[in-house]
Amino acid sequence: MKIKATQIQQAEDNISCMITNLTYREVPQRGGRQERVFTLPNDSTVTLQRVNLQVTGTAMVTFEDETTVSVEFSICDRYYLCAPQGTAIDCQVIEYSCEICTVTASEVNVVIDLCLDVKSSTTVTLDVDAVFCNPRAQQIENSCPSPVLPPQCPAMFGRGVVENHTSYPPLSSNPLIVVQQGEKLCMRAAKVYDWIQDGIHTTLAIARTAITGRIFNVDQGTFYDFIDVAVEDANSGDTLLISSGAYPQDTSLVIDKSLTLRGSSAEQTRITFPDTLPDAAALRLRADNITVERLSLFRTTDEGAEEETLLEIPQRVPGDYYEGIAIRDSILEGGKRTARIKGKDLIFERNIIIHTGDEESLEIQGALGETAIEDNTFRGGDLSRGTVTFARALEEDRFAGTLRLERNRVERHTQLALFDTRNYEDVSILVRENEFDHEDRGGNSIVFLPFEFPEVESILIEENDVTNPNPGWLAVYVDYSSGGDTSPEPGQIQVLINRFVFEQPWGEETDIISPVAPVGFTASGEDFNMGLEDFELEGNIEPNEPPQEIE
Repeated sequence: MKIKATQIQQAEDNISCMITNLTYREVPQRGGRQERVFTLPNDSTVTLQRVNLQVTGTAMVTFEDETTVSVEFSICDRYYLCAPQGTAIDCQVIEYSCEICTVTASEVNVVIDLCLDVKSSTTVTLDVDAVFCNPRAQQIENSCPSPVLPPQCPAMFGRGVVENHTSYPPLSSNPLIVVQQGEKLCMRAAKVYDWIQDGIHTTLAIARTAITGRIFNVDQGTFYDFIDVAVEDANSGDTLLISSGAYPQDTSLVIDKSLTLRGSSAEQTRITFPDTLPDAAALRLRADNITVERLSLFRTTDEGAEEETLLEIPQRVPGDYYEGIAIRDSILEGGKRTARIKGKDLIFERNIIIHTGDEESLEIQGALGETAIEDNTFRGGDLSRGTVTFARALEEDRFAGTLRLERNRVERHTQLALFDTRNYEDVSILVRENEFDHEDRGGNSIVFLPFEFPEVESILIEENDVTNPNPGWLAVYVDYSSGGDTSPEPGQIQVLINRFVFEQPWGEETDIISPVAPVGFTASGEDFNMGLEDFELEGNIEPNEPPQEIE
């Protein structure tokens, strides 16, 4: 029998212990359970049977470098209780602990304590007299119809006639309960013969494996010195723990299976790529469910390499993308652009992006499902352009689902976001709670290209804090200068409760601009029914202005 039990204990030196997979079995005895006569404190005697139990489980110790060692253990103990032939033994663990006792360079001593609840029982048949009852009468007001019971089986109980049998005692002393019909029931239940609780104890000495490499495959228990070798040997679903240090690569790194790469911390685990690479991408992810976290990725920037990128997630096939990829808690630095991505259900969160090129930081060229760009820090440079663009690169690229750009901190870029609506289908856009300072990189902050506005379900731009000390720009802009002949519905672009600090004048002479916020569109958009009423503007404030009341 398997007992579901798991307990974790953390030692002061960052070593934890967990026990799980607890099972028990009764160890058979030759000739059956042996009997022994015991004298009780009142001088009476009782005959009890000896029950031998074996409890097994797994103790897993996690060391300070996140490596783990699992050891199976087995504890045998004997109990005397009333357990005659025909009874079964049931055992449960009601309390348990796994404690780190001593730690040395070569081993860890673990103390395991279990408290067992042991019962002997058998299944018996109960003969129970039961009755059907009518509910008592309502003394205040009876608003319910009289109860109607389904007929009994005629072959067993007559022709469905319900009679009162006053010979059966009522189920309650309440005289208002009326007995309707009696019935004899047979039920099976467990009869407990004996029941005891006792503790068992053991100590394990768990050897610490000498570390021969800095990259550890948790699932295979293997150490490596080189990331590419560890990736090559890993199976889909494995986790690679990368210890602190520098990991210079000789060439590009491709991950083509579902893996988790986890560093000790982004500040201390640094993967660097050579100045010259045969591939435009330094790191390429080509499988579902890849997670990259707590790593620092670095490559130099070659301004002459037009397609250069630090990270790339390509399409699986045209129009279909790898899904479930997560990049989090990492530092990404270098490359003409930081990342070029096509993905489904992408998570890009809590990263620091140091942009040193003259393209966009993140180019999202295709996105399906839920795309979350959240809680990141983007640091631009002298030539940095857009922070995040959601724009197709090829005819077959497509966008569907929700695009989230939330709680990011951005400095020194020309744009916060560009939404090129070509190949959009049922897209919802949320730009919320971002802090963006253009500094010396002037530009329109949030830009829409109006190719497929009917395919955009909703646009919410809310609670952002945007500063642009450069005159002639807008916070939200619909740009018809590059083409496009559609327009949003009235109020479709919701711009709510933002703080815009923009140098006057707002926009250019060829723009139509709201008088209450740095929001507008190219004047040629009027030919396609674009108007200021397509923006819903409420609660947006300028510095030193009181907040607008929202009705």
